[in-house]
Amino acid sequence: MTSSDHTMFHNRYSIKCPALQWFAIGSLCLLIGCGEPPPQARQNPEEDLMDILTVNEPLRYMGSRLTDSSWAKVTFPAPPETVDPSTWTPDGPTIQRYQKADMILLNGARYAQWIDQAALPITRLFNTTEAYKERWIQRSSVTTHQHGPEGEHDHGIYAPMTWLDFQLAADQATSIAKILSDRWPDHAAKIQAQLVSLRADLLQLHHSMLPIATKLDGVPLLASHPVYEYLAKAYRLDLRAMHWEPEELPPPDQWEALDALLKQHPSHVMLWEDTPIQSITQQLEERKVQVVVFRPQGGPTQHKDFLEVMQDNLKSLEDIQAR
Repeated sequence: MTSSDHTMFHNRYSIKCPALQWFAIGSLCLLIGCGEPPPQARQNPEEDLMDILTVNEPLRYMGSRLTDSSWAKVTFPAPPETVDPSTWTPDGPTIQRYQKADMILLNGARYAQWIDQAALPITRLFNTTEAYKERWIQRSSVTTHQHGPEGEHDHGIYAPMTWLDFQLAADQATSIAKILSDRWPDHAAKIQAQLVSLRADLLQLHHSMLPIATKLDGVPLLASHPVYEYLAKAYRLDLRAMHWEPEELPPPDQWEALDALLKQHPSHVMLWEDTPIQSITQQLEERKVQVVVFRPQGGPTQHKDFLEVMQDNLKSLEDIQAR
């Protein structure tokens, strides 16, 4: 076929009328099954979720209870082994995650002091206890000490673990719900509905603690670390604290300090953030001091969620054999 013949063939059999063109395409679609191309699978479906970061596990738990995984992702990006995030400092990549977050939930009471040195977006920082500032516990002095790989740190001018007053924890949940609802009003109704359930669970901890507090009324108690101030104040516990770590055997002078304290404060119970090593337990048993593990759970949980850990803590307090 010559070039001119090819042109005549093309012109003769080409469809000039647009309507006929659409008819031809439609007929072809019926034969071979035309349709819209399948949507491209997203490389990372979580990229469309609101990225909410927190500075401890209690806030992560509350935030996740109040949001829906279809629109938000609430994360506390500390390493699993982080026991006390109030003294934790994130590495560079983790700080960058905070900088890119849609929202950052803070605990207040000077918790997570690294925030003061990090260049975080101020419009996305929200203090969950700001409305309850008068209930922060101010310490009479700031103690600085060193232990483990974390090095030297102080425990701040305020006691930071606010959630161990379970009524205050419920109020923190209310504050978080308001923060989320104001920022994403389309989800406000669901957030408020979830708040009812969350507050009920936290207040149940409070009501469960009341008879335990009655049982421990007037009983001298010890703590391995100054982390139970809100628990002690809310439930009127007679509690004195050392500065001991569960994985480090205190030196002799610290045992002497404990012996001196026991003469003034004759306790048979010591609360611990985690199970102490056997050598510590043995020396406490020689002094007739019972080890009771009560985890504040500021760091990530392992096998149970935050609420379950608190329920275990209350069971441990129930089992105290007051002497």
